[in-house]
Amino acid sequence: MTIEEIKQKKRQGDYVLAGEMLGLTKYNVKVTLNRPGAKRHQKVKEALIKIIRQREELLKQQ
Repeated sequence: MTIEEIKQKKRQGDYVLAGEMLGLTKYNVKVTLNRPGAKRHQKVKEALIKIIRQREELLKQQ
């Protein structure tokens, strides 16, 4: 999943949840996602992908 896809599929609260998973603030998550060279970029990206995929899976089950 690309960064553009993540931005399109994210919902309110996703940055907060990713921040709680990684010990970051929602602002740090947002900024880190937009900086591909950042040390935590890959972890932030992976956390957001996991959140989005879990939400999509839960919605499919209904």
